[in-house]
Amino acid sequence: MFSPFIRFFFDTKKLHIISNKWNFMANFSSKFWRFCFFVNCEK
Repeated sequence: MFSPFIRFFFDTKKLHIISNKWNFMANFSSKFWRFCFFVNCEK
């Protein structure tokens, strides 16, 4: 009875972790791109 609910709960936890990783990567890449852009403008 509880097995599908537990499986669903763990799947949502996994999805949450994956989405957090993707958000972190997107933020990091945008900051990195902006940093490179500023460095290139300085030259």
